Amino acid sequence: MLKTYAVSTSAAMKRLNNVFLKKGQKVHKIRDKRAQVVLGKYCIKDVETGDIISFSSQLTDWLKEEWLLGHEEFVTDENINMDGYQQCTGQ
Repeated sequence: MLKTYAVSTSAAMKRLNNVFLKKGQKVHKIRDKRAQVVLGKYCIKDVETGDIISFSSQLTDWLKEEWLLGHEEFVTDENINMDGYQQCTGQ
């Protein structure tokens, strides 16, 4: 049986920000509950201009895109099917 490991949202944001800050971008949590309903819980902003580049309701997609999430890991509070990701990584 495959062991799984939980990654907290805080740790996931740190992983992403370590990569995105090199690109001049940063992940932010949207605090306004009404905005979260429409836009999602997280956004990527340009550090210099403050322009919003992307929105998402979960961090998992961005982590997978940057290869920062292992095949045995999942982000807490996100109900995601990781089957496709495991197939892509050959695990």
